[in-house]
Amino acid sequence: MKTWPALEEQKADLVGGYEPGELPQLLLDLRRWNGLLVLDHPGGRTAFPLRGGRILGAKSPFLPPWRISQAWRKGQDLKGLLAERLVLALMPLWRGPGRFAFYRAQVQGGVAEGVGLEGLVLEVQRQQDELSTPLDPFYKGFAYRVPPLEPQAEAFLGLMNRGFPLAQAAAWAHLSWDWAQALLPLLRPFRPLGRLAPGDRAPVFALEALQGGLVTLGQYRKGRLLLAFYRQGGCALCNPRTRDLIRLYPRLQALGVGVLLVWASPLGSLARRVGRLSPPFPLLSDPDGRVYRLYGVGYSLPGILHPRNLPVALEGVRMPTFGPELEGQLLRMPAEFLLGPDLRVEVAHYARFAADFLPPKAILAWAEGGQKGQAFTGPEPFPREG
Repeated sequence: MKTWPALEEQKADLVGGYEPGELPQLLLDLRRWNGLLVLDHPGGRTAFPLRGGRILGAKSPFLPPWRISQAWRKGQDLKGLLAERLVLALMPLWRGPGRFAFYRAQVQGGVAEGVGLEGLVLEVQRQQDELSTPLDPFYKGFAYRVPPLEPQAEAFLGLMNRGFPLAQAAAWAHLSWDWAQALLPLLRPFRPLGRLAPGDRAPVFALEALQGGLVTLGQYRKGRLLLAFYRQGGCALCNPRTRDLIRLYPRLQALGVGVLLVWASPLGSLARRVGRLSPPFPLLSDPDGRVYRLYGVGYSLPGILHPRNLPVALEGVRMPTFGPELEGQLLRMPAEFLLGPDLRVEVAHYARFAADFLPPKAILAWAEGGQKGQAFTGPEPFPREG
């Protein structure tokens, strides 16, 4: 078995070039080969060791050091961390041309199990699809403070301002790790994001769904959507609301409106609690609150103690979905957004008290006010690799 540097010093078994859009097929063609794939591209050189249809690691100018990745994703297993790093390494190369060399050998090093090529290709393609939504300039309203920037730098700062992690924003904007770090001082005065308002573009995200796989907001950009942020899976205030949305959904679906509910609970809790209602739309898990913060959805003690919560709470505790587990979300407040095409916010409703939801009549009036098209069938969730 040979180490990566030793392999790069010998004569390659395969060499060639690839045109824009051909890299995914090149990766899939190498599923049965063992060895080192080296890609030369405008950003430098990237190397991937392959074994048994899986990628074991990566060397790339677009990746931060491992210690940075581990600090960024504290507690994540090595395989999951490797998968994220591989996506970051491939994103800048996905749609560009380049040259490749392949060295056949039994490679040494990397994360032993690696990440499957087929699932990786699908995940990178999914994230590329997210980028088809144009980025808002990060400096709207205060551009005069910032000197002219390269388009890549502007895109990077725009992604950071929308809440994306540093390494992901750098990879999506095709910036090297060093260049991304050098741009950070420009960003600090402009964060964090506040609440959304009508006319804003909803920040994109991807979360695991109770029904299986990943669901990304970008999948809904061509239609209209009710996007809601609720509390924990056993919440006596949010579960009656979910039941009402299930009843309302056939009418929304017929009007071309989708529904996505985000919960501050892990998938297991959702399955035991609100999942028992068997909703026909995705329930997404965000137990770390990353997407809540991105949308400016926060906490309120007065909002939880408000007397207008009581009638809904009494109804909720009698539902079979009720659970006493607070999961650190005691003071969490809900929010609901009505999104038009291109993920534009048309209505932003931040709850004043915990049972303060948009009236069903208002939701239907909004849905009926849009252009009626085909009934909404919903996107297929991104499949998780087995």
